Amino acid sequence: MAYTDKQKLIETNVNYTSKDFSTIKADLIEYTKAYFPDTYKDFNETSPGMMLIELSSYVGDVLSYYIDYNYKENLLATATEKRNVRRLSEFLGYKVPNKTPSVVRLKVTTTIDANSDGTPNYGQAPSSIDSGLQIASNVDSQILFETTSEIDFTSSGSGDPAISAPILNSDGEASSYTLTRYVRAVSGQTKTKTFTISSPTKFLELDLGEDNVIEITSCIDGAGQEWYEVDYLGQDLIIEERNIESRGTGGFFSSTVMQSGSLSPAKLAIFRKKPRRFATRINSDMKLELWFGSGTNDTSDELLTLNSTQIANSKYNQAKAKFI
Repeated sequence: MAYTDKQKLIETNVNYTSKDFSTIKADLIEYTKAYFPDTYKDFNETSPGMMLIELSSYVGDVLSYYIDYNYKENLLATATEKRNVRRLSEFLGYKVPNKTPSVVRLKVTTTIDANSDGTPNYGQAPSSIDSGLQIASNVDSQILFETTSEIDFTSSGSGDPAISAPILNSDGEASSYTLTRYVRAVSGQTKTKTFTISSPTKFLELDLGEDNVIEITSCIDGAGQEWYEVDYLGQDLIIEERNIESRGTGGFFSSTVMQSGSLSPAKLAIFRKKPRRFATRINSDMKLELWFGSGTNDTSDELLTLNSTQIANSKYNQAKAKFI
C-alpha cells in the first residue's frame, strides 16, 4: 500500500548488519532498553529475560551463517564442497573426471633359450599377452594394476624388445637371454555390470552405484549393439580415427595415388554418426550414472570423412576433433 506523509515509517535503532551471536545479543539488549524501559529492567545473565535474548541471538547467528554459506557455495571461486564445485564446473561446460588413477610404466620380462650357435631362440618368446593383465603391488597386494595394451615380444620395428647380454652356463656358453618390454598400466581393474531394462525409457538413467569408476570402456545392449559415450547427448558424431590421405584438386584420393608422389598428403578425420550414445555424470551421492537419450528411429551408422577445413565449419564442430 502507498504511504502518506503522516504514515512514513519511523526509523528504529535496529542494526541489520549484526550477524554473529555477540553483536545480535548486544543489539537486542539495547533494543529492549530503548523500547521497553519500564517493562523489563533485569539484564542479569541468569534472568529469564536474558535467556530469551540469548536464544534469539543463537537463532540469528545460525541463520546468518547458513545464508552466507549458501551464497558462498554458489560461486565457483569460493565454493568448498566437492559436489558444489563439480556442479558449478559442469554448468560452465567443464566435465570433472570422477577419479584419476595412478599410471605406471610396467617392465615385463621373459626368458628364452639360446640356439646351438649361441643366438637367441626368438621362437620361444610369447607371441602376445592381451591387455587387461593384472599385477598386484609388491607393497600392498590389494592394489592391482592393469595393462592398457597388449604385450608382444615377437613384433618388429622401433619397439623391438630389449635383449639382455647372454646368460652363460658353466662352460661359458650362452644358455639363455632375457627379453624386456614396457607397457602402460593403471591402478584399477575392469569390471562388468549388467542391468535389466523392462521397457524402453526416454532419458534412461542407470546408477552404477560406484564412486571409484575411472572410465566406461564399453556399453553393449541385449541385441549386441554398442553404445558410445559422448560429452553431451546432442553430440552425434564420434571420432573414429585420424588418417593421412592424399589430396588433389577438388577432392580426396586414396593413399595408392599419393605413393606416386604427384599429390601432397592431407590431414583427414574419420567420423561416424552414431544414433546410440550416452553421457556420464556424477549424481548427488557422488556415484557414477549413465544417462541415455530420448530414443530415435534413426538407426543409420553413417561414415564421414572430413578435412580440417570442413571440420571448422557448420555442425561438425561438435565432435571437438584435434588434428596433428
